[in-house]
Amino acid sequence: MLTPKQARFVEEYLVDGNGAAAARRAGYSPKRADQLALQTLRNAEVQTALDERRAQLSAQIGRTIADAMADIRRRGQLAEDAGEFTAAIRAAELEAKHLGAFEDRVTHNLGTVGPDWRALLRPAQGLEA
Repeated sequence: MLTPKQARFVEEYLVDGNGAAAARRAGYSPKRADQLALQTLRNAEVQTALDERRAQLSAQIGRTIADAMADIRRRGQLAEDAGEFTAAIRAAELEAKHLGAFEDRVTHNLGTVGPDWRALLRPAQGLEA
């Protein structure tokens, strides 16, 4: 069962896909919005609620993600054929983003590198600045 804040987060996240903004709009601490959004998105119940809500929205409007992607491809091709390359590139970018080609944020977890990850932070021996 979702808490009221989690339920609100689900609705707000579906507005723009921005976790931090959704967390702030749902009433989470603005100072920790990034962290709380990530934590909330990792929650299995929240993921289930997001999937269910997306399915509901898709049924309400009678369109699927596949329909939207087909439109993006078609419009991108039309833009390219018309010489509107900025629009064609934007369509390709949207399709690639949907397929996971871009990361909005890069995070590093040095704890997973290995037992001596701190050695990676030390300057290489024998090299002078």
